Amino acid sequence: MLLVNKKGYAHNKIAKILSIIIVVLMSLSILGGCKPKEGENTDTKSPASTSSSPAKTTVKSAEKTTVKSPEKTDDKRETMTNSTAGTVSTSSLNQTPAAIGAESEKQDSITPDEEQDVETGSESAEISDPIKIFDLKGRVIKLLISQDIEKPQATGDKFADEGFKALKEAEELFNCKFEFEVIAGNFDTIYKNVEASILAGVYYVDSFRAVRNSVLPKYEKLGFILPLNDYINFDHPLWDNYDNYTGILYPDKIYSLNMGKDVFSHIGVWYNISVLEKEGYPDLHDYVDQNNWNWDTFLDIAINTTHDFDGNGTIDQWGIGTDSEDILGRSLLYSNMAVIIENVGSSGAGSYVYNLQSSQAMKSMQFFSDLYNTYRVVTHGQDKMRKSSTAMYVSSAWYGINWRNAGLTNLGFVQIPNGPDNPEGKIATAKGGGHSFFFPVTLQDPEAVINAVAYWHAYVENPARSAYVTYNDKLMSSALQWMYTQRDIDNYLKYCECIPKCDYINYFKEVSKLVINNVFKKASTTSTTASSAIASIKDQAADIIEQVMSK
Repeated sequence: MLLVNKKGYAHNKIAKILSIIIVVLMSLSILGGCKPKEGENTDTKSPASTSSSPAKTTVKSAEKTTVKSPEKTDDKRETMTNSTAGTVSTSSLNQTPAAIGAESEKQDSITPDEEQDVETGSESAEISDPIKIFDLKGRVIKLLISQDIEKPQATGDKFADEGFKALKEAEELFNCKFEFEVIAGNFDTIYKNVEASILAGVYYVDSFRAVRNSVLPKYEKLGFILPLNDYINFDHPLWDNYDNYTGILYPDKIYSLNMGKDVFSHIGVWYNISVLEKEGYPDLHDYVDQNNWNWDTFLDIAINTTHDFDGNGTIDQWGIGTDSEDILGRSLLYSNMAVIIENVGSSGAGSYVYNLQSSQAMKSMQFFSDLYNTYRVVTHGQDKMRKSSTAMYVSSAWYGINWRNAGLTNLGFVQIPNGPDNPEGKIATAKGGGHSFFFPVTLQDPEAVINAVAYWHAYVENPARSAYVTYNDKLMSSALQWMYTQRDIDNYLKYCECIPKCDYINYFKEVSKLVINNVFKKASTTSTTASSAIASIKDQAADIIEQVMSK
C-alpha cells in the first residue's frame, strides 16, 4: 500500500484510517463474504497462546517473508509463507483445520500488487506461540524407528491412546500423514543409513528415533542434526512440562523432542517375597517406611539369605543378583549420591569431569568390593532369579517386564538402599539412555515438519488439547506395566520426583569402558583395591573427556 512506509507505520492519522479501511475491504473480498455458522466459535486462540507475557524467540527466516499490517487488529496472528510447505498460522495449539483452511485461502489470494507490501528484507520474525501451524498439502512425514519400538496405536493404555489421538490431530491440522518405517535389526542400522544419506547430501528421512547418547555429542560435532530452537519457541511456558533434550557440546541447543517429562526407570532392588518370608525377613517396603533401608540392612539380608544348603561348596541361594558388575557398581554410586562423570559447568571441555575420586564414590566402590570379596554374596545372571534362588536382584524398574514374561508373580521393588552420605534417601541417575526423535540436516521443509512432530508430542499437561494427559498419567502407564503391587507403584512414583544429580557417563562411551574393565571388574576381585582401580584411569578418563568435547 502506498500509504505505508518500509517500517509499516502510517504517515499520518488520515492515512492510517484509510489503510485500515483498505485492509478490512480486502479481507472481506478474500473471505468471499463467508459467515460463521450459527453458534460457531470463531476465536481460534488456545489458553496456551494467550499466556501472560511469554518469552519470545527469534526464528531465522531466510526463505520466508512476513506480512505486516500497519495496525494490529484483534486477530494478532502473523501469517507466514514457506518455500514449499504452504501457509503458516501461529495463532494456537488448538486451531482447527477449518481455521487453517481459511488462512490458506487468504494467503493464496494475495495478488502481485499486494506483494509489494510484503517486507522481504527482514532477517528474522518474532513469534510468541509454542508451535506454528503449516498446511503441508498432504505431505508424507517419514519417521524411522527400530523394530523394538511399537508404532503409535490405541492399546487401552491412557497415555498411548491419547498419544495416538494427538498424532491423528496433528495429521489433520497440518494436512499431512505420518509414515513409520520400521528398520530390522538394532539402532546401529538406523545410524548407518542416516549417516550414509547425510554424507551423500541426499534426503532419506524426515526424522529418526535414536538413543540419545549414540547421537550426542557425535552428531553435534559433525553437524548431522538440526537444532530445533530455530523452528520452535521453547521459551513458551508450554515446554516447561517437557524434557526436550539439549546438546552436550552445545547445551543451549535443543536437538530432540520428548513427550512430556522423562519417565524415570531408576535402578533399584527387585526381591522375592517368598524367599524373604522363608528367611524370616519382612517386606522390604517395611524398611523403607521405617527409614531403615540402607547399606547395613541390605548387607544383613544378603549375608543371611546366601546359602550352600547341601554343603557341597556350591552356593544354592544367593543374597544379591545382578546382570553385571557395571549395574551393581553404578547402583551403589547413585545410592550414595556419587556419579562417574559430573557436569560442573555450562559448556566446553571443562564442563564434565571424572568424579570417581570423590569421597562418596570411594565409599561406594569399597562397599562394592566388600560385597564381592569379603562377604561373597553376589552372583550374575537372571536365571537364578527366575528359579527363585536369589533373594534380591539389583536392576532397573523396567525389568518388571522381564520378570512378568518369565512368569514370576511374587516379587516386589524398592529403590536402592541409602548410602551413608545420603541420609535423605535421594537418588542419582544416568542421563542419555532413553531415545527420542532427531531431525537430519537433509530434512526438507524443516520448519513445517518439526512443528508438525512437535504438535503430535505436545499433549502432556496441555489442557488446550482434546488429546490430553498429565505427567502422572505417563508415570502410571509405565508403573502399571512394570510394578506388581500398590506399594511398589507408590514407591516408584515417589522416587520419580527425586532426581537431584545426574551422571553423564553414557555420553562418554570410552570412559564407560575404562570404568567397567578397570574399576568395576577389577574391584570385584582381589586383584586390586577400589581406590587403586579408581586412580589408575584418572588421566585417561580426563583425556577422553577433553577429546570428546573438543569442537
